[in-house]
Amino acid sequence: MIRLKGLSLKQGRFELKDISAEIAGEYCVVVGPPGAGKTTLLETICGLRIPTAGSIMLDKTEITFLPPGKRGIGYMPQDYALFPHMTVKDNISFGLQYLNYDKAGSEKKVKEISTLLEIDHLLERSSKTLSGGEAQRAAMARALVISPKLLLLDEPICALDEKTRMKMIKILKNIQRQTKIPFLHVCHFYDEMEQLSDKVLIIWEGELVQQGTLKEVKKKPVNGKIREFLCKGTAVCEKD
Repeated sequence: MIRLKGLSLKQGRFELKDISAEIAGEYCVVVGPPGAGKTTLLETICGLRIPTAGSIMLDKTEITFLPPGKRGIGYMPQDYALFPHMTVKDNISFGLQYLNYDKAGSEKKVKEISTLLEIDHLLERSSKTLSGGEAQRAAMARALVISPKLLLLDEPICALDEKTRMKMIKILKNIQRQTKIPFLHVCHFYDEMEQLSDKVLIIWEGELVQQGTLKEVKKKPVNGKIREFLCKGTAVCEKD
């Protein structure tokens, strides 16, 4: 379970304001207009930004001020952050070296996750030669291979063609159901939110203005702006 309590962050003119939420073994989709604070929220949870107030609990451990590598969180940023001088295999296995995996164990984990995401044929390729969709799946594999307690995905499938995107929606949902860990997924398309979400968080101008199932938030939106946003049929979420 991930528990956010009064999480706030002030950076320049932007603020995250008093965000509180609990996600327990659910697929949680984070939506909101451009600049709302979605990416900033994920970066704060994974430790790339330090909150000015509030706390973050993962299971029974407070991780608010732990370094990113000590949090047990898998994170896939929008820009993928692959190491250009490494092969796909080395990128995926990077986090395993800090988890005391031997070579055989590491190679087995990499093979399993790369096969699941259909990139096992790319393992010896340089990451800088990958297409956008291939790089996206390599970054997703790196986030998943460490068996995280929480997975943060920032628009993880927006660069894929429609057929592959729909396939990845099924794969992501199946992975979440099998692992039963919380997923926080910033989404780009309404159909992603509809097919993936057990729970929806709506971020607006740095505030968590509404949360619940998609059915709940659509039935009783907190205001006209949220109603209009949800009824457009597309939840467009660009980098904050």
